Amino acid sequence: MATFKVGDQVKWSSHGAQAHGKIVRVAHESGEVSGFHYQASGQDPRYIMEVESGKLTAHTGEALRGCLKPNSRKAAPDCWGQVQSRLSRIVLMAV
Repeated sequence: MATFKVGDQVKWSSHGAQAHGKIVRVAHESGEVSGFHYQASGQDPRYIMEVESGKLTAHTGEALRGCLKPNSRKAAPDCWGQVQSRLSRIVLMAV
């Protein structure tokens, strides 16, 4: 099972398209976000993500993929926010 931490940029399939967001909380107990009830436990956590609009959503680790490929600094093309952030830091260092 994939494990993620708060602050990770992730993507997932949503209604036939790719969605992406940032993990803001890892839930180990059942709860609710944006009117959606989720079941979670210590062995089966739910990752609470914030999308660009500020809305929260919850998914299992199996439904998520990280924006960075394992052991690589190359970002997936649909995780532009993370790429843009890295580019901004590089530009600032070069100035």
